[in-house]
Amino acid sequence: MRLEELLDISINRLVDDSTGTPYVHLTDDWKPTTSNRSSYGHDIKLSWLLTTAAEALGYPSDLKLKALHWRLVDHVLRDGFN
Repeated sequence: MRLEELLDISINRLVDDSTGTPYVHLTDDWKPTTSNRSSYGHDIKLSWLLTTAAEALGYPSDLKLKALHWRLVDHVLRDGFN
C-alpha cells in the first residue's frame, strides 16, 4: 500500500535523528543534501500527518513513529519560537 510506503520513507529517511529536523532536499536515492532549512509550520504538520497515517493503517502505537513525532515536536518547540 502506498501510504505504508510513504510512512516508512518518512520514518526512516526524512528526518535528521540528531536534530529532529526534516531534510528539505533529498537525492534520488533518499540521501540528504547539504542544505537543511526548517519550516516550523511544515515540521509540526509532518508530525501530525505521520501520526494520522499510522492511525489509518492501524498501528498508532509504533514506537519508532512516536519517537519521530516527539523529535519533530521538540525541535519546533525548541527552535520555532522567538
